[in-house]
Amino acid sequence: DMDCFFAAVAMRGAPELLQHRPLVVSHSQGGRGEVSSANYTARARGVRANMVVAEAQRLCDGDLIVMPYCFDEYTAASLEVYTVIAREVGARRVKVHSCDEVYVDATGLVAAFEPLELAEKLRAAIRKATGLPASVGIGPSI
Repeated sequence: DMDCFFAAVAMRGAPELLQHRPLVVSHSQGGRGEVSSANYTARARGVRANMVVAEAQRLCDGDLIVMPYCFDEYTAASLEVYTVIAREVGARRVKVHSCDEVYVDATGLVAAFEPLELAEKLRAAIRKATGLPASVGIGPSI
């Protein structure tokens, strides 16, 4: 699962400038527009997905950056992530669930890697190739 995917993609061009500023992605700059994704800085201030942008702005004391949707960039980033995962584990093991979520059948891979080691390897490979944060969950089935 890609962490705060839309916000992370929006920050990718200038992460050093934006990582300490609260940032959300929404179709609207304010009012009744809805937050789709919030970065970690915004989340620390109480901003959540599905929140009204005006409430998010209030929680961030007017310091909130509101970015528009960039669907072409999300598509490109998703393809980059899928490619990294397929390269690491083999394409047959990858099941795409959404633009920011992938399932991997790790059956047989645990002989070569401990589950947590495989999870960290995937997270590191995704971060290195894309600059995007990822979470990896481990379970007994897909």
